[in-house]
Amino acid sequence: MNWINVFENIGFFTVGATGISGIIIYLFKKIFEQQISLYKEKSIYRFSKVYTDRLDIIREVYRRLVKAEYSIEILMRPITIGERKSEEELENEAYRDYTSLFQYYQENEIIFEDDTITLINDIKNRFDKVWKSYNSMKFMETARGSEPWAKSIENSISVYEEEIINEIPKLKKLLKKQFQKEFDLLQA
Repeated sequence: MNWINVFENIGFFTVGATGISGIIIYLFKKIFEQQISLYKEKSIYRFSKVYTDRLDIIREVYRRLVKAEYSIEILMRPITIGERKSEEELENEAYRDYTSLFQYYQENEIIFEDDTITLINDIKNRFDKVWKSYNSMKFMETARGSEPWAKSIENSISVYEEEIINEIPKLKKLLKKQFQKEFDLLQA
């Protein structure tokens, strides 16, 4: 028995087994890396789509907020210059914009952060106060010229000034900052 041949055969076997094992490990590693890369690409696309959709919803909610604010401002404005639509047309437009805003928001509420939800609910409560005082004033229209009628007009104007003129712009500014913060996160 030749020991040199035995060691030579052991060496060839070891080198061969190591080489084949190395090739198999390399192939499995490449397949695994490819699967991870494919999964990563799908995840990036899915999350970028979600963020793009979210930004579109945020932009639409803000656009509808501006429109609702403007409509109710036109309706409640005590003095107008130039031609004005009929009271009924202004009411319908303001109510349509108001319901459009909050219906759209409720349909998409799931995408908003808790602090944004709180802020939008505060805005809704303020709009509700204005609508309630406006409807009360309209109800008192049958008693035109009476003291309760005058008080309902004063109350309606007071609520309008407090909520729409003073508070809504502040809340809208906070909402705008929150939305811009969301957008900045998308740009990072």
